[in-house]
Amino acid sequence: MDCGVDAHAHVRDCPDNLMPGKDVFGDVTLFETQHALKRRVQVIKYLTESVRDRSIAIEILRSVQPELRDLGIEMSEDEL
Repeated sequence: MDCGVDAHAHVRDCPDNLMPGKDVFGDVTLFETQHALKRRVQVIKYLTESVRDRSIAIEILRSVQPELRDLGIEMSEDEL
């Protein structure tokens, strides 16, 4: 979201914030966890909505598992 020069209000009230309404200065672990969760949702959405053949979606997931793990994203084939 474009917040102009001050994103504090957005971060505090963002629906993706793991600690909404709290201090906007979280630690790096919290930041990385939130972004991994958001990426995970996006990967699942892509594989379930854009890849029409489930067997192909599973093969794609298998092929990118190392990269997903590097991003802190754990997923199983059962989620597709």
